[in-house]
Amino acid sequence: MPRTAETRNKAITAALAAWFERAVRPLPWRTDFATPASPRDPYHNLVAEAMAQQTQLSRVIPKYERFIERYPTVADLAAADEADVLALWSGLGYYRRARSLHAAAKSVVTEHGGSLPRTAEALAALPGVGRYTAGSLASIVFGERTPLVDGNVTRVLLRIDGRGDLREPKPVAGFAWSRAAELVAHAERPGRFNEGMMELGATICAAPPAKPHCPNCPLRAWCKAYTEGTQDRIPAPKRAKATPTVHCATLVARDRQGRFLLEQRPPNGMWASMWQCPTFERDAPIAAADLRAFAQMRCMDPASLVKAGAFTHQTTHRTMEFGVFTATPVACTRKRGPIRWVSRGEIGTVGISNAQLKVIKLATQKP
Repeated sequence: MPRTAETRNKAITAALAAWFERAVRPLPWRTDFATPASPRDPYHNLVAEAMAQQTQLSRVIPKYERFIERYPTVADLAAADEADVLALWSGLGYYRRARSLHAAAKSVVTEHGGSLPRTAEALAALPGVGRYTAGSLASIVFGERTPLVDGNVTRVLLRIDGRGDLREPKPVAGFAWSRAAELVAHAERPGRFNEGMMELGATICAAPPAKPHCPNCPLRAWCKAYTEGTQDRIPAPKRAKATPTVHCATLVARDRQGRFLLEQRPPNGMWASMWQCPTFERDAPIAAADLRAFAQMRCMDPASLVKAGAFTHQTTHRTMEFGVFTATPVACTRKRGPIRWVSRGEIGTVGISNAQLKVIKLATQKP
């Protein structure tokens, strides 16, 4: 590496570390900032990383605190029932993360004596732990000199080096991991540098459509995008992908005690094993006759159906168009899958998706 590039890399890592020490947000898993004598808890950081992916921190923190209160150690989580884990996860979305976290905890207990591995390579072998999470834990918690890359880090790296020419996902990812490795090699404290990069991208080097706060950036002196005035055009916009639309008719039925009828989804596929109000899904709009037939199959009076409203719920890969109907349950002997009656106060104790929480709110709100 030319001397000028090495000098630049050292300057970037030093400036970022100094800024991060001053600007760090006091998050509950950052125990070494709150109480410097107390090191990071590897398990607590694993939980935080699992929760924070694709989720706003404002939603993560209260969920994290309740999760750690319920499962304070990796052994506690490993011994938990998956249904209880999913229930505690409700509201965060991306429930596969909860299942993977649960599986990783079991692996840590059975294969690693209850202690998380200390290297990125070993961490990446745990169920559901990808390259980013492995790099995060290995560097931030254990001090390994290894890179990490997420969306925030990628954006910072592209802007620092002015790489507006990179548009396709594979070249962008290749550049980001390679560049992150070059920089972390020059960092005095690799964990601090990696966490600082994530923090910078989350707070200052903002993603479009927000504007980056360049005057407050500790790296603006070395940022090619800032120098060239291209920071608003980097990274290049992603090509929009067509997402399939799923049409859903959801029936909200309550008994005389006001409890909601929930049924369990299949163990595979979207929202696997989660609980929901009976929901009919198909790729095309649902005809009235089909809706009445579905109500009858679910032991509800077809003549009682009243539309409470509709909404669109966007997932990573699908657009879900929900029609919400109230319905009256009737006695029947038809064989049914797992069902349960749940009071309003018990809704938070079962694994239920954000979409279904919207369904219940829409069906029970006053006109």
